[in-house]
Amino acid sequence: MQRFEYRVETVSLDPNCFDEQLASVLNRWGRQGWRACHLAIMPSEEQPSKARIVLERRLASWLLSDEDD
Repeated sequence: MQRFEYRVETVSLDPNCFDEQLASVLNRWGRQGWRACHLAIMPSEEQPSKARIVLERRLASWLLSDEDD
């Protein structure tokens, strides 16, 4: 059975270069094995804009203990 770990990150992004900054953040986490599975832009009157990202990464089988089954 596949197992995953998750993390939730909130990032501040400049609205003038939002896409570029978001891509940079996602690519950095992707190189660490994380995959974005949900993204929410948080409405705000403040600058910079914020995005909440849920990331998942498959656990290697050697990280699982017998109690995980």
